[in-house]
Amino acid sequence: MRQGIGVFIFYLGAAVVMTFPLALQLDSRLLGHAFSDTTEYLRHSWWMAEVLRGRIAADAPLLLYPDGIDSALLWAIPLQSLPTALLSFILPLPAAFNLAALLTLALNGLALYALARTLGIGGSGALIAGLVFVLYPAFQGQLALGHVGLVTLYPAPLLLAALMRLRGAPRSRAAQGRDLLLAAVWMMMVGWGSALLWLYLLLPTVGVWLVRLIGRREWGALGWTLGALAVGAALALPFVLLGLRGAGVSGGGMSVFFSATPLNIIAPSFSHPLWGSLGLDYPRRVLGIDPFEGTAYVGVAAGVLALIGLIRRRAARFWLMAAAGAWGLSWGALFKLEETAPMALVIDGYPTHLALPWALLERLPILSISRTPVRFSFAVGLVLAVMAGCGVDAVVQGRRRALVTLILAALIAFDYQTFFPMPTRPAAIPAAFYALAERPDIRAVFNVPWEHPLTDKEGLYLQTAHGKPMIAGHLARNTPLNPAKGWLMQETFDPALLDAAGVDLIIVHREWDYSGGGLEARLRERFGAPAFADARFAVFERPDPTQPVALISGVHRHADSTWLFAYLPEGGAFALVGTARTDGARGAQARLNDQPIWRGQLSDGDPLALPLPPLAAGFHFFNITLDPPCLVPPHEALRCATLRIEGMELR
Repeated sequence: MRQGIGVFIFYLGAAVVMTFPLALQLDSRLLGHAFSDTTEYLRHSWWMAEVLRGRIAADAPLLLYPDGIDSALLWAIPLQSLPTALLSFILPLPAAFNLAALLTLALNGLALYALARTLGIGGSGALIAGLVFVLYPAFQGQLALGHVGLVTLYPAPLLLAALMRLRGAPRSRAAQGRDLLLAAVWMMMVGWGSALLWLYLLLPTVGVWLVRLIGRREWGALGWTLGALAVGAALALPFVLLGLRGAGVSGGGMSVFFSATPLNIIAPSFSHPLWGSLGLDYPRRVLGIDPFEGTAYVGVAAGVLALIGLIRRRAARFWLMAAAGAWGLSWGALFKLEETAPMALVIDGYPTHLALPWALLERLPILSISRTPVRFSFAVGLVLAVMAGCGVDAVVQGRRRALVTLILAALIAFDYQTFFPMPTRPAAIPAAFYALAERPDIRAVFNVPWEHPLTDKEGLYLQTAHGKPMIAGHLARNTPLNPAKGWLMQETFDPALLDAAGVDLIIVHREWDYSGGGLEARLRERFGAPAFADARFAVFERPDPTQPVALISGVHRHADSTWLFAYLPEGGAFALVGTARTDGARGAQARLNDQPIWRGQLSDGDPLALPLPPLAAGFHFFNITLDPPCLVPPHEALRCATLRIEGMELR
């Protein structure tokens, strides 16, 4: 027990050094860069703590007012929000979030240490193995993005350790049963930080372990292992079903952008105090603008130790299979050598790309929710840690073992430092937002520009101060707000329309106002001076409407589509009318509230008179697009067709 506490403190110290100067600013700064997801995770932790305190109802429509968003997803992945929520009972919310992240990193190291000891690796090797797992650059990149759920990794090494014990020397059925149950619990908990960890960590590692048992015909161990995994899957099923209830979470897409190249593992961070000063060019081409999602640097020190482990320890060679598989999967669907685009090929004059196995796998059920194959580098980091521990175990001997171990730890820590300092952002919220919490007359707030994702993230954080429902908001990625609602309210700032939607306050996020202050200028013209303003925000109170809300509509055009947004004070029968403008006969389709209602052909000058199904009062959006849609051309010889509807309106 005493040894375990000492090891935990060692890893906690490593986490403090890696995230410097975070530990000195626990309550004044937030872990993560300015564009990270930190603020949304803080809001979700605040919400969970408020529910546990009994201050708000779990189904209160604090997001997407007045309909609300089902927050079941947050209970399905409790290790993402619950640690911060519990710590916030005794600490300020920012300090709780930062401390939870540091403690999680230390637990990751302790769990990998336990796995290494289960594999027979000595104390020094196990200590270095855990350190590699704490500091691996891919996890530092996730920290900079604020992804505390994705770095909650400690159940995975503990699951692997339990599975290894099931294969060990013959024991009583009671002992085997205890290890089976323990493995099942860890299997369930792997997905408690993020359900995607079952994919990124377990598919390469547990998959290769099962192949090994089958190859060696260890049927007894295979049976126990499959039994543990099956029981774990059964325990996890309620959480999976709970998560599937969650609304407003988009899945799939952008997998090519969030995929690695074969060079990622040898590309150090250009923010490193040494590697960045050498002026290396290829890390920027491989990692992109920032070393966040793409970083998977194996490192010089850890890489050499892993190589020694492969040479000197036969058991380490098995782990190489898992690392190679995860490395290949991290390349995603299309092969690329630089972060910006897949490698282009021309075959018989036709442009194409080199497809990889993930192009097929990512279309399968469950796997299709993943859009970031680069995160298979998580498994690379786990396996690398084990192999490096084997290397240390093979070469670090004698009375000076402790000194050599500390020197190796320092070299690895320096080599792996991805950021210096770790990106953080201010935690302070203006006092004016806390004062809003005392006002019962505020039904909901409208953060603008509503369509900017950083506006929504910042709005979520402001909610931890004012506690008022938001018109938008999200659980992950983007807001599911009806675009007609957001667009019409923002374009008109009509008091009657805002009142009908329940908006009593409008918060302008000056930093993200793409119109260069135009939103605030229009609000000042219509509503007068803001009730509060500083360098980042301007808060306006909606005046009482002078007339009832009427039918309001507006058109938004793109090269290949036309959108109509409408608010109907009363339901009824309508038709969509207009005139087609296109560069030839084109296939087209019409959608009502994202549901297809018509498909056919349109030529230039064709009149459009499309009867619509009966519409209820409220917000609706319509769009007419090319069918099939116009995709980004993969080659300059390919041209996108055009389609727009002039005079598009409801009658």
